[in-house]
Amino acid sequence: EIPFTMTENGLIVNGIIDALFRKPGGQLFIVDFKTDKIDNKDLKQYSLKYEQQLTLYKRAVQKIFKNQEVISALAYLGIDTLFEI
Repeated sequence: EIPFTMTENGLIVNGIIDALFRKPGGQLFIVDFKTDKIDNKDLKQYSLKYEQQLTLYKRAVQKIFKNQEVISALAYLGIDTLFEI
């Protein structure tokens, strides 16, 4: 877990990133683990509710690791699926 605090649109934002990895290509990869019980067919629509959260996580990582490409995904543990956002 990686805690962070940053300013976003004049507000102080606190968060905790579940996991941050560096991929072989050099990109930073944020993974947020979810235990939600969902059906695979609803995955894309369901994942949209987490888009703002991951966008904030990406901004926080970009502020720390300047000029680095940052990608993110949700890891749904209940259905063993990784969904990139």
